[in-house]
Amino acid sequence: EDRLRGLLSNTLALFIVLGILFSYCVGAGLSWKNLSLVNAVVPIIFGVGMFFQPESPRYLLSKGRDKEARVAL
Repeated sequence: EDRLRGLLSNTLALFIVLGILFSYCVGAGLSWKNLSLVNAVVPIIFGVGMFFQPESPRYLLSKGRDKEARVAL
């Protein structure tokens, strides 16, 4: 929606900047190996969490699963 477009695009930029700031702050006291392990935690949690997300209605309709798409809506 139009009212959310600016918020969503700015949120992406904000999280990028916060990630860089986090790496600078935490990286000042860690080795490169430990910093990369710390920075891998969030993507791993996100990746595991994606397995539990329901399919989108659009995807379900494209696969001919109309009843499930209605439930997802």
